[in-house]
Amino acid sequence: MNQRHGFTLVEMLLVTVILAVLAALIFAALGPAREQSRQAVCISNLKQIRQALAMYQADYDGRDASEGTPSTYTDLGLPVLPLLNVFFDTYVKDRRVLYCPDFVNPEPTGHPITGYKVVFGPEDLFPGSNRFSEVVARQGQNTALMVCDSHSPNFDLSQEPRWTQKRLIIMRLGGHVTNRMYPVRQVYPYE
Repeated sequence: MNQRHGFTLVEMLLVTVILAVLAALIFAALGPAREQSRQAVCISNLKQIRQALAMYQADYDGRDASEGTPSTYTDLGLPVLPLLNVFFDTYVKDRRVLYCPDFVNPEPTGHPITGYKVVFGPEDLFPGSNRFSEVVARQGQNTALMVCDSHSPNFDLSQEPRWTQKRLIIMRLGGHVTNRMYPVRQVYPYE
C-alpha cells in the first residue's frame, strides 16, 4: 500500500490565508512607524540645509536676525535666487538632502528647486507686513525659512471642516526645526 504524505489543497489555502492576514496586520502596524522615520529624515535634512546656510552666512558676513530690525536676505547673508546653484554645489554636497522622502516631483526642471517650500522670497513678491524684512523685524530668529508639508494628505478646502489639521515641518532662521500640526485654514502658520 502506497500512502502519500502531503498537504491537501484546503490545508495549503488555510495556511496561505493565515499568512496573508498576519502580513496585513504587520504592514498596518508598521505604517505609522515608517511615516515617523520619514519625518525624522525630513527634520534631519532641514537641519543639514540650515547648517549649510549658516556656513554660507559666515562666508558672506551675514548677521543674525533680531527682532525690531528689518533685514533682507542679503543683510542676513542668505543666498538669493541667482546664487542658489552655487550655494547647492558648494555647501550642500549631497543633493538628496534637498528633498523630503515623501516629496514627489511631478516634472523635472532645470531650475534649482528643492522638495521644500521656501516661505519668503525677494522683497517685491510680498506686500506690506508680509515682506521678508518686516517678518524678520517682528520675529527675529523665529522667522520661518523653509517648510515641508509633504507629510499631509492633499486637501480640498471647500470640503474640509474647519478643524482639519495638516502636519508642517518648519525650519527657522535660528536653526531650530519644529514638527507640528496646524489648522488647514490658517493662512500664515509660520508665525
